[in-house]
Amino acid sequence: MMKGYTNVFLRVNLTTGRIVKQALPPSLIRDYLGGKGIAAKILYDEVPARCDPLGPENKLIFITGPVQGTIIPLTGRHCVYSKSPLTGTICDSYSGGFFGVELKYAGYDGIIIEGAANRPVYLSINSDTAEIRDADAYWGLDTHETENRLREDCGEEALQVACIGQGGENLVKYASIINNKHNAAARGGLGAVMGSKKLKAVAVRGTKDVCVSSVSDVFAASRAAQEKLENSGVFWENFPGYGTSVTVGVTNIFGIHPTDNFQKGVMEDFENLSGDALKERMVIGQKACFGCNISCNKAARIDRGIGKGLVTDRQEYETMFALGGECGNSNLESVIYGGHLCNRYGIDTISAGVTIGLAMELFERGHLSKNDTDGLEFTFGNDETMLKAIEMIAMRHGFGNLMAEGSKALAAASLPEGPDYSMQVKGLEIAGYDPRGAKGMAVCYATANRGACHNYSYTIGPEMWTEELDRFTGEGKAQLNIDLQDLTAAVNSTILCKFPFDNVIWTLDDVAEMINSVTGAAYTGKDLARIGERIYTLERMFNVREGFGRKEDTLPSRFIAEPMPDGPAAGHTVDLETMLDEYYRLREWDLDTGIPEKSTRARLGLM
Repeated sequence: MMKGYTNVFLRVNLTTGRIVKQALPPSLIRDYLGGKGIAAKILYDEVPARCDPLGPENKLIFITGPVQGTIIPLTGRHCVYSKSPLTGTICDSYSGGFFGVELKYAGYDGIIIEGAANRPVYLSINSDTAEIRDADAYWGLDTHETENRLREDCGEEALQVACIGQGGENLVKYASIINNKHNAAARGGLGAVMGSKKLKAVAVRGTKDVCVSSVSDVFAASRAAQEKLENSGVFWENFPGYGTSVTVGVTNIFGIHPTDNFQKGVMEDFENLSGDALKERMVIGQKACFGCNISCNKAARIDRGIGKGLVTDRQEYETMFALGGECGNSNLESVIYGGHLCNRYGIDTISAGVTIGLAMELFERGHLSKNDTDGLEFTFGNDETMLKAIEMIAMRHGFGNLMAEGSKALAAASLPEGPDYSMQVKGLEIAGYDPRGAKGMAVCYATANRGACHNYSYTIGPEMWTEELDRFTGEGKAQLNIDLQDLTAAVNSTILCKFPFDNVIWTLDDVAEMINSVTGAAYTGKDLARIGERIYTLERMFNVREGFGRKEDTLPSRFIAEPMPDGPAAGHTVDLETMLDEYYRLREWDLDTGIPEKSTRARLGLM
């Protein structure tokens, strides 16, 4: 067995209450690495086609990778994997903090959760001991209360808890799973999968070691990776000080900051939401995930207005865009407070903000009235309505019950025969980059296996951060996305933080060095790219089995038919079909259907 792995999975059946330990086949590790890759293979093999994502046949997987728990830098993430109730696609969601490392220290590479309990339960893991416990006392609590109470009741301050709030309990289609209070496996609604299984939390304490192949090699690989971070220039100069909030200014300067439900690309008064504004007015300290000295997570205190006196953390760009520009809101206090509420209730800030932004556009265009919205005025900039909407969504109260289904469902119910203003692909709401001003992101959104995901191939790196590529051309963007999608699949199977790859600092050769030092394997960067291609194609095959193909690889018509009205990207639209044709040819997928060719599947060992 390769080092770095515990070679033990927990399989937990909530219907029967049975918990068993299983070893990982060596071929699974060889072909899929860990994390996303192994989870994809398990889900593809074990979940029946067209099953209800919120039914007992769906499975929920918590999984780590071979480098977690070592001194390799930026190894604080874990992956949660399932079939998404929001999209019906395969879905991988990631969270930082300390939960994944604790699971590794408990002696497990991952947990496979199947079936469904008939009453609230939580899974308690303490190294070799794992048991299903009653959670009636925690059902109805938000994520912060749940984490606090479990630590208190278990008498274990170091306990690491991944849990759902009211959003997951109420099966909000974009409910998140929260650990360390503000770290979220947010996208795709996997918190609702957890809620459908009546699983309130997974609580883990571990005291075991992670065995590595060569301590000296791990030290060398760790030093080399850290030196690249420290010599990265803009990244090292900005991320420790600002975190991802620095992106607010950048996207506005480039004219791709989604504003008023993606109607515009530049937000008036964006300086009020900038990294500088956050740092000057609110930041009181820094926090970091396990093994990280970048500390992109900023602790903040609201000193005035909405939420005055609140101390919170995890101030992310995506939250600031979704509850800020997307909703026409430049009030920093309400944005930060809204993000805090989303984390306590356990709902995805991106999907919540984009769904609320859609409601605001529909309201302003006259397709919704106060009779539809429980008397609330859904107008852009109305942050009081935005905050009330977050609560309504989490509790499924009134109009919130429809918004809890996501923007695609809201648009279909509100304007069934008119233009579709919902900013989503395959049901997943689009993140904070308008593709009219960064054409690579158009292919990213259209072809990402979990829906409109910016993380599957973050072309913003070479298109904006380094400006190596012309962001306004579609030329070469198909190959760029393929390379980044395969890279990301491998990285998310390792599992490392993506920031050094998004900012073009680490390469797959660097990843190979890190993995080899821990495991004793002899991977090359090319080996990892091939593994990434295998994983990405397997996920595509899962989606094909669920009825997805080329016709679902599309974008909201706004990006294709409506030129950007303002800013540096003014006049631009997206010629998606031309880029898709090239993408399918290069992927060796059928041009008409988007299904991987038989020869492609054979080449990757996926027959």
